[in-house]
Amino acid sequence: GNIYIQSNVSVQINGLLSANGEAASGFDCGGGSGGSINIVTSLFEGSGVISVNGGQGWGRGGGGGGGRILVRHVYYRFSGDISSAGGPGGVYHSSTFS
Repeated sequence: GNIYIQSNVSVQINGLLSANGEAASGFDCGGGSGGSINIVTSLFEGSGVISVNGGQGWGRGGGGGGGRILVRHVYYRFSGDISSAGGPGGVYHSSTFS
């Protein structure tokens, strides 16, 4: 998904703003990719969390790729966390019996 926020004055993020990918929904499936967050403002401030992380894979499925975050600003007073990380891959174990 995509989140777009524009303000001529200020944007303040003190909670959670996320476009994270979903975890895999079935065995040997990959996780969903993170989306995008675009913020355009004069003053960007707050102490929240902004994330576009990929979802976890299941079985032999890989994790989803991290998304993209763009913050265009004139003044920056944000002290929170911003993350875009790939999701963890699944774990597959195989045993062979004779």
